[in-house]
Amino acid sequence: MNADALRQRPLPRAALIASNAVPLVGAAALDWSPAALVGLSVVEAWAVLFWTGAKVPFARKRQSHVVEESEYTGLFEPLRAKRGAVDLPGLPPLYVRNLPTVPGLFFLGALEAGVSLVAFALTDPTVTPAVAEVLLAGALGVFLARGGEFWWDYVRGGRYREGSPGELAAGPFSHLVGFAALIAAVQLLSLATDGAGVSTAAALALIVIGKIAYDLYGFWRDHAHDGEPLLAGHVAASETAVEPEPVPVPDGDPEERLRPRRRAIAIEGLATGVRYLATGGGGRLPFFLTPLVALGAVVGGAVGIGAVLVVAAFAVVRASVYALRFGPLEYRLYPDAVVAYDRWLDAPQAAVRYDAVREAAASPAVAGRVVDAATVELTAPDWAAGEATTVVGIADPDPVLDRL
Repeated sequence: MNADALRQRPLPRAALIASNAVPLVGAAALDWSPAALVGLSVVEAWAVLFWTGAKVPFARKRQSHVVEESEYTGLFEPLRAKRGAVDLPGLPPLYVRNLPTVPGLFFLGALEAGVSLVAFALTDPTVTPAVAEVLLAGALGVFLARGGEFWWDYVRGGRYREGSPGELAAGPFSHLVGFAALIAAVQLLSLATDGAGVSTAAALALIVIGKIAYDLYGFWRDHAHDGEPLLAGHVAASETAVEPEPVPVPDGDPEERLRPRRRAIAIEGLATGVRYLATGGGGRLPFFLTPLVALGAVVGGAVGIGAVLVVAAFAVVRASVYALRFGPLEYRLYPDAVVAYDRWLDAPQAAVRYDAVREAAASPAVAGRVVDAATVELTAPDWAAGEATTVVGIADPDPVLDRL
């Protein structure tokens, strides 16, 4: 363990001590029942997930495989290509590229709800008014301790600069795995004692000691330079978190600025949403939507309306993601390069030098068949020359093509 790294983090250390003092004091001095301790562990799992969700939008780095990805098959994944951030008063910059991680936390929340129900079903706790009071008091203490760590260490201490959304999401996932393993161990111990009277004390000890041991491991993992996450190799790690490559922008002012037509963006976005119904999730989405539509057609009524709404929601969300990605762009034409610049985020998104373009193709796309608009694909295989750039929905592609 890197002791220097740990000593430099007094506030997270205090939050860890406060969080674990609650069940420790409760088990040793207040004679808490297994029901209270299991309930408190469930509450803490939800607190970890909640405060992770609060951290994700502000993480400055991103995973290296996301930087290298050329196709985004997830519903919100194209937003990962966004550069720049929204400035919020009193908070770190909010990075739009981190938002696709948030729906994954909702899915993790559904798994956590299942594990929580299983935990209570296996331990069969008796929730008396006294136990309920313990849970409320303990939940408040745990939630405030985790919230204090978020504010003082992550926001005020600047730890948002050090991690990525994937690395943060690995925290509640590992916590959930550890919690599920702890509940399984308690159940096995209870079965092994066969009601001989040893199981209650042993279960208390196992819950408290197991929780403290796991939290100590998590603290070491998150704050020591040589820490590795649980299930290393299957979740994002700090070693793969990188700063986004800066976009090479030429000096001086651009010679010309082109903006996409709003109607072109709307039409092309709608077409993209419809195409996503057949290609989403790497081609797996139709295997989910087809049975749903078939069920709605057979049953009809509310089920049929619900199926239609689900399908429409996928198309509308994907269309909105397209509009958010390309709608705010402005294409700045310099003497030697074209730069795609996001006016809302006030940040360049991509750039390519004219002399590096190996292939250029202008097409009307779907929008161009309805309104006067064209899309230009500029491919530059040399990474040093800049990223491949798509000029979307402009009224006239000639200013771009003439500079080639």
